[in-house]
Amino acid sequence: MKKSKKRRNAPSTPLAAFHKGSRDAEIQAFGKPVPRHNVVTSKKVYRRNRRVDFD
Repeated sequence: MKKSKKRRNAPSTPLAAFHKGSRDAEIQAFGKPVPRHNVVTSKKVYRRNRRVDFD
């Protein structure tokens, strides 16, 4: 019986492929992935996903 090759999880869209390539380049440049929660965002940017109390 012939062993099947492992399938790689290939990106399904061009955008996903770009994100994966960008992530790989980032890891190669810095040696590790940059945590997104540690990146400082400007206070002048409108964040539509922030939590708001409507009480």
